Amino acid sequence: MNKWKILDESRSTSNNSGDDEIISIILKNRGIKTKKQIEEFLHPDLSRINRKILGINNNGLLKALERIETALRNSESIVVYTDYDVDGLSSGALLWECLFSFGAKVMPYVPNRFEEGYGLSEKGILEVKKKYKTSLIITVDHGISAGSKIAFAKKQGIDVIVIDHHVKPDKTPDLDTLVHTTMVCATALVWYFCEELTNYLKKSTDLQKGKFSHKENLDLVALATVCDLIPLIGVNRIFVKLGLVQLRKSTRVGLNTLIKHAGINKEDIDAYDLGHIIGPRINAIGRLTHAIDALRLLCTKDKIRALALSEKLYTLNKKRQVMTEESVIIAKDMADVKSGLLFISHESFQSGIIGLIAGRLTQDYNLPSIVIAKGEKISKASARSVKSIDIIAILRNFEDILIDVGGHPQAAGFTVETSKIGLLESRLAAFFQNENLFRRTDKNILIDMTLNLSDITESLYAKMLQLQPFGVANSEPVFLSKNITIAGFTLVGRERNHLKMKLKISEEKNDLIEAIGFKLGEIAGTFKSDCKIDTVYSLDENKWNSKTSLQLHLKDVRISEVFYEKNTRYHGNPASG
Repeated sequence: MNKWKILDESRSTSNNSGDDEIISIILKNRGIKTKKQIEEFLHPDLSRINRKILGINNNGLLKALERIETALRNSESIVVYTDYDVDGLSSGALLWECLFSFGAKVMPYVPNRFEEGYGLSEKGILEVKKKYKTSLIITVDHGISAGSKIAFAKKQGIDVIVIDHHVKPDKTPDLDTLVHTTMVCATALVWYFCEELTNYLKKSTDLQKGKFSHKENLDLVALATVCDLIPLIGVNRIFVKLGLVQLRKSTRVGLNTLIKHAGINKEDIDAYDLGHIIGPRINAIGRLTHAIDALRLLCTKDKIRALALSEKLYTLNKKRQVMTEESVIIAKDMADVKSGLLFISHESFQSGIIGLIAGRLTQDYNLPSIVIAKGEKISKASARSVKSIDIIAILRNFEDILIDVGGHPQAAGFTVETSKIGLLESRLAAFFQNENLFRRTDKNILIDMTLNLSDITESLYAKMLQLQPFGVANSEPVFLSKNITIAGFTLVGRERNHLKMKLKISEEKNDLIEAIGFKLGEIAGTFKSDCKIDTVYSLDENKWNSKTSLQLHLKDVRISEVFYEKNTRYHGNPASG
């Protein structure tokens, strides 16, 4: 059963609230209270982004800029060594385009997930040395945990610049060309680095002038920030808010083709579209095969090629969806939900989708999870966690039996010898026991405030839209309305598992508002028309037959306790929904 947690209980539903009061409470719930904070939140400004705010070390930044200038002057072969997810590919595309505009002899390199694994590898380093005769590798979206691989590259006569946003390990690479922060995604960090590089190279009148447009490239920054689940507050809100504006007028052929192929109206594209439709298509190729074609799609100026690549990404994503669903079923059958950690390994799991499996387990069971694609000798693992448990910090306690490990507090990955999986599981179980982490809690639904349905107006919704983009740390506002009378309901959808309702706005009038609850069909059996409910919801627009109206997007529904007590025909717990 979900727990309802109201963030602001200061107001009473006996009186209607004005729009400004409601917006003020929503902002306060997100830690935005002062006049300055509200002004900066509502009016994002790129000029507020600088090195100090991002927490970038100036010495590492300058050394990296100097090394690139040297490479340009000497016509050295440079390789931009990417990751294979949205953030890694977007940051790689941006940096390659920037360096190419300055006349650099530069090539992108996307590692093969299945043959080389995540990040730098000896195999990959030898490959770029042989193929491109490179003397400088620039890693994007990885490298902070690759000390031994960087040392190997140096022995091959290759310098390395690391541009990364992952959590630093206890021992960072022996490197003076490190550009690092954990505040933004890798693409945002590369975007800032390219701005610094452009300004730095202005003094070099003998070098080719770059044509890198920083505002135009905010489209990829917005895409990567959303898809990497970066909190959409502070500088990241600036990047995504302004990035969406740029995306709606983007001239990037590949991205425009992908958006059109997905059936999205470009003028209305929002953070949801990026995170749930566009991002998964780009990620799918790297999960199932080599991701180089996704990078080509982001960079191509050829419309015919862009369409072919978009078709390929769509097909692979459909295949990925089927594989994920089949694997989640297996994982759930193996899950021990009584434990504090879901630790699951299986030979059938594909290493490209284990992060998705772990994410589903954590979402459904509200527990940290580790899912391992079991190999003959070496196994790959992905971990996901709940907010209260820092999974990367925990995993670092076991580096003595792991081949490598890296990630963030709520998402991490590692490689382990298959023969040591049992040992790792037992040591993790002991750790969770000793730290008293063996507990499962009900999932909280965070509610901004209690609202009367009569408070819901077009003007309120318009003001709420100013709070977009919604995402991590700036969630879509959620409200609770109590003692609402059901005027009618039905089940919709191919499997009839979605709940569609008509609710009375007030008892005095016959005005109704529609509500939709996706995958809430099973609770319809607990009530019938004219009963009263308490419901948790967000607001959105329903567009149908050229008509637009506000509707409730239901998160949870319960029979009203007051109504339940007066009607003995309703048995069981009124909170059973």
